[in-house]
Amino acid sequence: MSHTTLSIESTCDDTSIALVTMQEGFFHVHRMLTYTQNHTKHGGIVPEYASRDHAKWLPSITQDMWLQKVDWWVYADISSVKHHNDIKEYMPEELKKDYWERGDGWIKIDSITVASHPGLPWSLVAWITTAHYLSSYYELPLTEVNHIMWHVFSILLDRTVDIVKLPYLCLTVSGGHSDVYIIEKNDNTSSEIELSDTRHKRGHIWLGETIYIGPYTAKKIVQTMDDAVGEAYDKCAKMLWWPYPWGYRMDCLAQQWSDDEVTSTQLRKIIVKEQFSFSGIKSQMAALISSYEKEWTLITEELKKNIARQFQRRTTDALINKLENCIDDHAPQTIWVVWWVSANSELRKKVEILCKKHGLEESSYVPSSLRYCVDNAAMIAVPWLLRMM
Repeated sequence: MSHTTLSIESTCDDTSIALVTMQEGFFHVHRMLTYTQNHTKHGGIVPEYASRDHAKWLPSITQDMWLQKVDWWVYADISSVKHHNDIKEYMPEELKKDYWERGDGWIKIDSITVASHPGLPWSLVAWITTAHYLSSYYELPLTEVNHIMWHVFSILLDRTVDIVKLPYLCLTVSGGHSDVYIIEKNDNTSSEIELSDTRHKRGHIWLGETIYIGPYTAKKIVQTMDDAVGEAYDKCAKMLWWPYPWGYRMDCLAQQWSDDEVTSTQLRKIIVKEQFSFSGIKSQMAALISSYEKEWTLITEELKKNIARQFQRRTTDALINKLENCIDDHAPQTIWVVWWVSANSELRKKVEILCKKHGLEESSYVPSSLRYCVDNAAMIAVPWLLRMM
């Protein structure tokens, strides 16, 4: 079975559109166009400016997809797509020949999917309106999906569904979310459950709530009580006067720390009880920097690296400790880490060590490409395509 969907994302400040096909359980991204806004001069995302940029870039990004309607069929041009060589590693042998034969030309579109919740309201309006127009004009079915759920399943992009080993834990770490989900098989076949999917939830997913996505169920078992880890990275990096991108900068410089660590840069361990909490580490960072300023102590670049190292160690340890508790409670087959902070080098190393420690599956625990760690349209398609299985 093969199904291709045109997916659209505009929940925050990324304007993105993608063309994704599921064939024989393989999720292939033919093309993805993304415009990422830069709000550095404002110190972060300003919803009003973000929504205006979506409206500004929306027409050109849609036009670059080269959509064309012929009789009852809608096609998109993929002749200029440069395929990724590493994709062959995950693609089944029986699909490789067909994949390369389809490398040039046009591909038929079967449906449209758009992220409609949760997100910045005025940013969502621009693309949801566009999605409904495209659906009406090209006479294609339209599905609105939950923004969070497609992050949970973003691990499948450019991979086959065979990598799913149930049950598994999924850690979602971003600027607004630090959650853990347990994904299991959907054994309930009642008609009521079949109609329940990622579309029913118009806002955030509550702790303990179960979402049904095709053959799977996703239940939130841990969430953050206040600030998410990605927000802590950004705000603490700004305290150290580093330019955008803040989280990436924190990770890079934390790797350059020196062995002669200054003891006064020690940040207290984050205590994780039932839920995540990262507001305390921000307060510690602000107090630490303030103490240096009061003593007229020069905060050198070397000292900043040591502070960054301590910060990164504390935050990743908190995530790993909670994951270990979840392993004891739910006995998963593997662990997946998705969203922005899944690109963090230290977190990736510690998750790999954690998997080895508990004898879990180590491969494919993070998205196949760094471009799938951030908000993008390709992931929008996955929950909808899973329902087609």
